[in-house]
Amino acid sequence: MSKLGDKIDKLGQQTGSTMGFGMATRKNATNPAMVLLGRGTLDDLKKKATVQDSAVDAFLVELGEWPGDALDKATEALKDKLWGVRIAQLDAEQAARLKALGCDFAVLDLGDTPASVLNDEEFGKYLAIGPGLDEDTARAVHELPLDGVLYTPQDKLFPLTLRSLFELQKARSYVDRPIILAAPASVGQAELETLRNAGLAGLAADATAKKELAATREAILNLPKPKPPKKGQALALLPQYAQNDAAQHEHEHEEPDEDDRGENF
Repeated sequence: MSKLGDKIDKLGQQTGSTMGFGMATRKNATNPAMVLLGRGTLDDLKKKATVQDSAVDAFLVELGEWPGDALDKATEALKDKLWGVRIAQLDAEQAARLKALGCDFAVLDLGDTPASVLNDEEFGKYLAIGPGLDEDTARAVHELPLDGVLYTPQDKLFPLTLRSLFELQKARSYVDRPIILAAPASVGQAELETLRNAGLAGLAADATAKKELAATREAILNLPKPKPPKKGQALALLPQYAQNDAAQHEHEHEEPDEDDRGENF
């Protein structure tokens, strides 16, 4: 699993931290409810001023086309950072080159990337989608070994309205993968809570807007815990980690079948 995939997989989970001396003191903490990506061009992200002390979990380098040897020099500022690329397609040699430079994941179009690129389990594979995704294509996406999708809305989504939320939920119902939303750098806590409750795994925003990203990051960290569904209410569409918890909870409360009941007599 890629490092970004591991972060997404652990969203909202409790984690422990050891503090103090002598006998360890265990303090419970919770992972953030959403990941935050800083996106920008190669020129943007090769500047140390952009990537240093940034509040994001990872950087997304947007490549119009394969940059060749220029990639080595341009990614020096991303050394020891978690980063990936957004590119229309990759061949196996290019994917290997990216990994050697420290790239953790790639966001690809549904195009001519060799299927063999999908076989590398340690390299994250995300698909770029938009509102034009139809149900048949989504069903095919579900069968591919992808780690998630980057959803770029066609129209302005913010401030969130019922119409824009409906658009997101429609995409969420089609794609059974974590969704990262291309969004503005500044998103308020109320809207973040709505997006979290709608099942989105994260945001990808302008990496150069560091002040706005820091505020959004702080709002993510301070999101209230999701409310449990009321009795008889359908479960909301949640990220995969929550779906697993819900499935386990449901399994624990399953009624034994007739064969199992018979064995007890």
